[in-house]
Order: sequence, then C-alpha cells, then structure tokens
Amino acid sequence: MEFKDEELSVVAQSTLKFAKEEAEREFEKVRQKYIKKRKSNAVHLTTSVEDYENTLTELRLKHLKEDLNAYFDVNPKLYAYVCAMNAKEELNFIHEHNKIHRHDVGRETIMKEIVTRRFDSVKVDNQLEKTKYEKEKYEKEEERDYQHRMDIEKVAKELLQQANKEDLLVESYATIYSNLVQEFEKICDENKAELDSLFEKVDLLVKENFKKIAFTAEKTKITEIAKDRDQKARDLLAIHRQDIDNNVDYKVLKVQLREKLPVEEKLKKVEEQKETYKKQIQDLETQINQLNEEIQSIEKAIDEKRKENQKEFVERVDFSELNNVTTEEAEVLHKINSCFVKESEEIFDALIEIINEYGKKNFVPFDIYKKEHIQNYDQQIQTINETLKTFIQPIDEKKKEKEIIASFATQLNEVKKGYQDALHALQLEEKEKLSAENENTSIKEEYSLKYQELKKQYAEKVDDLTKQKENALLELTDYFYKEKAVLAKKQYLQDKKDIKQARLERKKTYKEKKKEARQKLKRAESNFAKIEIRETLQVYKKEIKEGDKAKYKKAKRDYKNALKQIKKEKEIAILSLSQPKTVVLQKIYENDLHAAEKRNEIEEKEFYKDLNKQLKLNRYRKNMTKARRENILGYIFLSVWAIGFVILTLYPLIYTIFLSFSEIGYNMGYDPLFYENGKLFPNWIGFDNYSSLIFSNTSFLYEKLPTFFMSMAFFLPIVVFIAFVLAMLLNTKIVGRTFFRVIYFLPVIIISGPLLSMLNGNGGDQSTIILSIDGTFIATVLEAISEQAVEYADFIFQNFIIILWMTGVPIVLFISGLQKIDRSLYEAAEIDGANKWQALWTVTFPLIKSVILIACLFTIVQIATIDITWINPIKSSGDSANPGIVELMSSGSNYGLAAAMAWVQTLIVLIFVGIVFLLFREKEFVEKQKSYEEVERLKAKRVQRKAKLNAFFHVDAIKRGWARATAPIVKLHHTRQLKAKKRQEEKGE
Repeated sequence: MEFKDEELSVVAQSTLKFAKEEAEREFEKVRQKYIKKRKSNAVHLTTSVEDYENTLTELRLKHLKEDLNAYFDVNPKLYAYVCAMNAKEELNFIHEHNKIHRHDVGRETIMKEIVTRRFDSVKVDNQLEKTKYEKEKYEKEEERDYQHRMDIEKVAKELLQQANKEDLLVESYATIYSNLVQEFEKICDENKAELDSLFEKVDLLVKENFKKIAFTAEKTKITEIAKDRDQKARDLLAIHRQDIDNNVDYKVLKVQLREKLPVEEKLKKVEEQKETYKKQIQDLETQINQLNEEIQSIEKAIDEKRKENQKEFVERVDFSELNNVTTEEAEVLHKINSCFVKESEEIFDALIEIINEYGKKNFVPFDIYKKEHIQNYDQQIQTINETLKTFIQPIDEKKKEKEIIASFATQLNEVKKGYQDALHALQLEEKEKLSAENENTSIKEEYSLKYQELKKQYAEKVDDLTKQKENALLELTDYFYKEKAVLAKKQYLQDKKDIKQARLERKKTYKEKKKEARQKLKRAESNFAKIEIRETLQVYKKEIKEGDKAKYKKAKRDYKNALKQIKKEKEIAILSLSQPKTVVLQKIYENDLHAAEKRNEIEEKEFYKDLNKQLKLNRYRKNMTKARRENILGYIFLSVWAIGFVILTLYPLIYTIFLSFSEIGYNMGYDPLFYENGKLFPNWIGFDNYSSLIFSNTSFLYEKLPTFFMSMAFFLPIVVFIAFVLAMLLNTKIVGRTFFRVIYFLPVIIISGPLLSMLNGNGGDQSTIILSIDGTFIATVLEAISEQAVEYADFIFQNFIIILWMTGVPIVLFISGLQKIDRSLYEAAEIDGANKWQALWTVTFPLIKSVILIACLFTIVQIATIDITWINPIKSSGDSANPGIVELMSSGSNYGLAAAMAWVQTLIVLIFVGIVFLLFREKEFVEKQKSYEEVERLKAKRVQRKAKLNAFFHVDAIKRGWARATAPIVKLHHTRQLKAKKRQEEKGE
C-alpha cells in the first residue's frame, strides 16, 4: 500500500518512517537466517551426480596410471612434474563442474568460495612451476655432465695418440651412455608391463567398489529434493517480504484509526492479508521441514549402507574373479580394497601410496643407476690421467713459457747426449780391459758400479732441470697473475675516478643551471612559471649524488669478482704445470660447476621467493574476510592511541602509586624509587603519607579537602546549567547568532598568564576581577528570603567571570547536541498538545543526556586541574607553610606526599564522575535496537512488576487512607478558592 506524505499527519509520517526501518531490519534477519541454511549448498553440479562421479573416477584412474608411468623414466624429476600437471587438470575439472550460486547465498560465502578456489589454483600452479623448474634443471645438469665427459675424452685421445697408448681408452663415453640408457629403458618397460598387468585389475576393482560407495541414485534424489526445498525457501522469503510490508501498512493504519480517520475497511483487508500470509508461511515451513526430514532419512540410509560396505571391503580376500591374479597382486588388491572404508576424497591418496610402494620396491632411479654402472669408465679415465702425467702442457702457452719449455728441452737433449757419449766411452773402455785381462769378474763388477753411478748422475741432472723449469714457470705464472691483479686494481681506481669526475661535472652543470634559473626567475611573470623553474632546478640538484653509492658498490663488487677469477685462473695454471690436461679440464669443470651451483642457488631462491609470495598473498586473501580486515585496520589506528596512553598516561599513573607509598625528593639526594642495596623499594614507607594527610595535616583535612569538595559540588551544576541555558539561547534563530557564539567561546581561546593571575588574585585568596550585589535591588529581594540566599548569590556574582570562562566548551557541546535533534519530534510533540516546557523535558532532555554527561565530565576535569587557590587548594594553595601539590613538586621536598594528595583528589573526582554517570547514563540505549513488539512486551512486563510491588506494599490502600484523611482539608481549600474567585468577580463587576 502506497501512502502519500500530504495525506498523512506528522505522527503517521514518523510511524511510517520508523516502521519501514524496522521492516528492513526484520527482513534482513530473515534473509540472513535463510542464507545461513544455504551455506552448505553454496555450489551446485552442472551435470548429474552419476555422470560427475563416473567421469571423476575415470579421470583419477587415468592420472594414477600416468603418474606411475612417469616414474619409470630417465628423468627422475618427471614424476613430480606429471603429478602436478594431473592435479591441476583434476582441480580444473572439479571447478568446472561445481558452479557457485550467485543468488540466495551471502556475499561472504561467495567471496570465501571464490578466494578458496583461487588459493587452491595458485597452490597447484606453484607446485607445477616448482616441479617444471626441477625437471629442466636436472636436464641441464645431465647435458652439462655429458658434454664435460666428452671434452675430457677428446683431449685424452689426443694425448694418448702422442704417447702411442691409444689402447688405454677401451670404450668411449658416448657408447657407454647410449647402452646405459637402452638398458635402463628396458628395465622401465618391464616395470611398466608388470604395473599395467596389476592396473587392469585395479581399474576393474576400483570401478566395482565405486559403484557400491557412490550412491548415485540416492544422491540424485537428494539433489532433486534440495532443489525443490530451495525453491520453496525462496517462495517463503518472498512471502516474508510481503508480510513485513503488510505489517508496515498495519501500523500506519492503526495510527490513522486513532486519529479517527475512515480506514476501517483498509485495516480489515490488511488484517485478513496478514492472516493469509501467516498461514502461507506456516505451510511452506512445514513443507520445507518435511523435505529436510526426507533428505536426512536418505542420508541415514546411505550411512547404514556404507557401514555394510565397509565390513565387506575389509573382509574380502578372494579376488579369483579377476583374471590371472598372483599371490603378490592379491595382497596389493586386498590393501586397495581396504582403502574404500575411508572417505571418498582420501581413497585415491591411499591408492597412490599403495601402488607406488608396489611399483617402486625393486626400481632404482636413473641418477643412482648411472652412478653404479659408470664406475668402470671413471677408473679408466683415472688410469689415463696417471699415465699422461709426463705429457704436461701448461694451460697458458704464451711466448715466454714456450721459450722456457724449449730451453728445457734443449738442455735435456744435451744432458741425454752427454749421458749417451759417456756411456759409449765407458762401454769401449770396459771391452778393452776385458779383452786384455780375459774377462776378469772383478772388472765387470767395477764397471757395473760405474754404470750405476753414471745413471744416477744423469737422473739427478734431469731432476735438477725439471725443478728449474717448474720454478721458472711458477715464477712466470706468479708474475703474470700479479700483473693481472695490478691491472684489475688500476681499473677499479679508474672506475672510482670516473664516478667522481661525473659527479663533479653534474655539480658544475647544476651551478650553471642555477645561474640560468636565477635569471629566468627575474624574468618570470607568473608564479606557475617560477614553481616550474624551481622544480627543474631541484631535479638537477638531486642528480648530483643520485646513484653514486650504487656505482661505487658495483665497482667494488666487480673488483672483488675479478680478483677471485684471477685466483682461480692462477690455481688452474699452477695445476697445469704438474698434471695432464685431462685433470686440468676436470678442475675447470668443477670450478664452473661450483659457480653454476651458486648462480642456481640465487635463481632458485628468487624463484621460490616469488612463488611463496603469491602463495602467502592468496593465503592472506583466503583467511582475510571483510570484518577481519576492518578489525585489523581498527587495531592499527587504535594502537597509536594505545602506545601514547601507555607511555604518557598509564606509566606515570602507576609511577605515582609507587611514589605515594615512598619518601623521595631533591632533599633526599635523588634516591632511586626502585631497587638499591638489594631492596626492591628502598624508600618504601607504606601508608605514612596518607596517614600524615588525614591525622597530622589538619589544614588538608579541614580546609583544602572540604574547599575542593564544595567547589566541585557548587561549580559543576552551575557551569553546566548556565552553559545549557546559553546554548538554548544561541540555538534559536536570532540576528548575530554566530557573533554571540564566538564571543562566548573566546575566553577559552585567549586565556593567558596575565588573565589567570588576575583570576587567581596573584596568589591571594580572591580574584582581582570582582562582581558584587551589595546594595543592589537583587540583594534587597534576597534578604527578604534569607541571609544564606544573599551569600550564595553574592558568591556566584563574585566568581561569575570564572564560571563564564568554564562554560566555553560545554556551550559548544550543547549546541552540537541540540542541532542534531530532529525538528519533526518537536512538531509531533506540539501536535500532541505539549508546550515548550513539556517539550524540553520529554524531547530535548532525553536526547541530549549523553551530551550532558560529556559536558559534566569535561567540567569535572576542568575544576580538578584549575590553578586557582580558592577553588582547588589541593593543587595549589599559594602558601609555602601549607603547600599543595604544585608547591611540593616545585620545591622537591617530598614527591611521595604530593603523589598521595593527588590520589586523594583523584578519589573525590571519581566519586563525582560516578554520580554523574548514575544520573545521566542512557538507560534505554539497548531498547533502541529492539523491535516494536519487543518494546511493547517490555512495557507490559514493567506494568506487571509495578502492580506486584503495589500489591506487596499495599500502596493502593495507603493512597485511599491518605485521601480519606486529607479529604476535609482538601474540601476546605477548594471552598476557599471558590469564595476568593467569587469575590474577585464581584469586585470586577
């Protein structure tokens, strides 16, 4: 039903407004209740349950077979890669066939499902990237190892040809590697064939068992019932909406009926419609409950069947119906059959584990297999290296090295020739002597010794020449690489110089641009042009030092890397002086491998860092709901205040508590408050400070404390009352309202030291700015009442300046609160017959109770912290003989006593704060959020409670007795009033 604003009264318009708001809240509750029931149904299948379950089972079996076949491969990292690829394909299939409901589901549920899917997808993608990286890394390492071995073999062939020992290299690495791969592939094919035989039986067994545990017919029935139930739930939600809107019309029509408008027929129709909706809601709820019960009964039947199947799965041992089942395969099939007692999601994980265990038990990966079968080839290369030690070729065959080697060869030939000549001469001499003395045995022994001596001399000369050659080559190598290091250092120093020179040039350019900018600024006409010139100049200024630090670091890093490279080259060069070229190549390969590992480690670290970053981000998105994100932001903003509160408020507060129980001050030699000489509180005196204030210091107990208490009790209500009255006046529509608001708030802004000293009377007992009523008409009127009234009014006028100063902030608070009150409430009150005074107490006062509370708290703090002696003598007494907190702290005589006085003052302040809270707290703030029916029910309970109390205390009987007792007096009073009224009428005539 549509209502026009001009047809409704103010009360009806307000009722319509509040009823609509209540209706929206009620409908949101019903909708959320409906959404919560749909949470478990956030996704739905795009195909039938049977097709989905069968397709998913076939896909998983196919993936299982592909995973196991990938394990039997030359690349051992292929298995993990294929597993990741199949996991991604399976996840895509599940997401494709399980669509998210875009209606009748809460936004939070939809977002959670989307984020969960995204997280799962990113997790699978990350695993795929990792396994792909590992697979490619293994392939590169294998290729590099193969190429290195072929290079060594090529060099070894060349050296063996020079030494005429080619027979040492029996078989090439290419042939060995090719044969090795062929043998390994045969082993893989045998394992695959054995596994395929088992897999045929596993496939039949899994499909047979899945038919038993899938319950596709029952699940299909549940899906159909759930669809019917959800449709009915949607219809129920729509009827709830209509019913709630009908209730709004009912409330508005009831108001119009009270206003005596002709709406009886409309109200009757609305009531009939209300009953119809109520009946429809009950019927739909009954049908939905019946459908839910039907679903529960089907689920219960499924559970019972599942228990029966589980027992059958565990007890089954005979698999003879499957063709050609061996004993070993029967054991595996029994284990697989036992897996079906688990949940459907866990079955395939268990299957993979069992079949993997069966397939891998006698299988060795290719990298381990290769190490075992290549040992003979490695020993063959080692033997060749030992043989080729005499064929040494330095790695750096430069001109000087060639000269040294050529000189060594010449000297060696000369020594060899001298040895051969001496040997020939000795042989001739031996023949002559033997022919002369008829082959004497003693001569043979003598020349045998001479031959040994000659051979020994020759060997010593060869060793000396070899050592000389090695030393010469070492010296040359050392000198050569020292020169390289010197050149690297020169390059480093030159780079530093270039960086410095470039900086000086930039500085010079900046100075030139600065001069140009000054001239341009003089000629510039607009401020925009000047700003642009200055910004351009700032760019040149930033460029002076920009990037220099990074350039210096890069130059230093390059220099260190160059030195490391020179060191490695030197080691290789020295090694080449004593080892054959094959060993040198092996060393070079090891160095390159070490460098490649370092590079791979850095790349791998960066690679995994990016992947983990994506995973963490998606995990954060998965776990981060909107409410949680808002809570975190709230805690972040709140932490700033919390840190300030702990450092600036809580710590000083706790510190003053310990001070109040201690005796410490300047006159005590800066004694520490905490821990000295093995004592935790060395100056601890307990409650002595408090007892001295109460029992010893009479001025505090009988002068300061009562004065502060009376100041609080006097100033608090007056300041708040005057501030409220002034705010009411300033909130009315008068000429110059803003000017008067500024005038009243100005004392809060301009208060200063001189003005405070005037208010405080320069430390005396009264202000130098005094207003008095002595001798005025007000004093004469008040004297007729009582002398105490005159004194009270005179005190107010004497402190009127301070009162007005205190009202600045409360006035602003009250004006803000008054402006937030809706004017339609005053109009409704006026229509109901309320005057201004009644509107003040029934509309204004209840709606600004919270503002009054804040104004009272501010005034209490203001009074407690004011530095005026006759208002707050506890803080500042103005008397050194009878000091307050300020005097004790400034003199440093006793911090403990000052802290105790502060805590006594705090106790009084807390008492007044408690009273203010009791008076002005929002008693019905919870009921604002309650529905119309709940408020009516609470009111009825309150009336019943009041009736019970009246009955218990006999209130009605007491009232009747009092009325009977006072009836003569009341009658006499009325009679006098009537006579007085009659006399006035007669006089008027």
